[in-house]
Amino acid sequence: MKSLLLSLSLGISLLFMGCGKGDSSNSTPPAPITDEQGDEENIPVVEKLVSNPGIHKPTHILQFRNHYVSAELENNKLAIFDSFDLKKIDYFDPRTIDKYFKFPHFLAISPNGHLLISNSWGKSIVEIEDLDGSGWKEFSGLVGNEFNAPHGICVDEDGWIYVGDSLNSRLVRFKDMQGSSWQVFKDVDRKIAYSRQLVCKNGAIWVSNSYENREGLNPGQGSNVLRIDNFTSGKVKTIYKDENTNITGILPLDDILLIARWGYNNDIVAINFENGESFTVKNSHNELGIPYGFFEDKDKNRIINAYFGSFEANPGGFAVLKR
Repeated sequence: MKSLLLSLSLGISLLFMGCGKGDSSNSTPPAPITDEQGDEENIPVVEKLVSNPGIHKPTHILQFRNHYVSAELENNKLAIFDSFDLKKIDYFDPRTIDKYFKFPHFLAISPNGHLLISNSWGKSIVEIEDLDGSGWKEFSGLVGNEFNAPHGICVDEDGWIYVGDSLNSRLVRFKDMQGSSWQVFKDVDRKIAYSRQLVCKNGAIWVSNSYENREGLNPGQGSNVLRIDNFTSGKVKTIYKDENTNITGILPLDDILLIARWGYNNDIVAINFENGESFTVKNSHNELGIPYGFFEDKDKNRIINAYFGSFEANPGGFAVLKR
């Protein structure tokens, strides 16, 4: 089983220890990891890879109205299916109701049970009540304070909707599609640059964050995973960093953190919260290309990662991970 785990390069580090709690200010990176270290029973394994000509560059997936729904980045549609044999795929194309997506990225379930879509290059968040597009609402931010390429989106247990407003280099939250109780994260240390997947879990907001060297973004190198325990404090904790590649998707579980990396890696990393051991999940670097957003499919006791493919011919697909 140990042969299923690949050691990580020395350019990455876990910046805290102890069940996902801790402060990076007084911690040090763990020792280099070898194939002989780690409790391999905790590391997910890619059980199968799934692709189909009807799936084209998915970036995220979740369950809604008893269906799986994925955002199709370049087709500007939602793909809808019931199982990962992908024998039957339906679509929601907003042009059928005289609306549009422009590079949709991430999905979430709203406080009222509707589907939220980050319509990234459309510079808006879209809410629909059902998969025929009924109840379409679109929110572009407040007047004079609009979104610019919103990516990650999640909803916490108190009903706050969080959005990673990527090209504005900020995180915002609000209560509904009118922007009620709108708040901008203070980010006193200017850590947030170009965020991708957001995860709301156990009272914290987790952020996959990359430094894109674009004008107007907060400066930095590589990428990191950030955790916000108190939104109003303006403070973030750096959980993990990689100076050599971009991070796309993240999924904090009870005992490990999963990270999707885009670049020379194109793989998924699993990090043990308790002891800091880090492993690359075998077969996560594969023909599907770039791993992107995670979905924890609790009903089936599995994890799904949407693989974007590439900016060229590779259409991507899905990896099904089991523990």
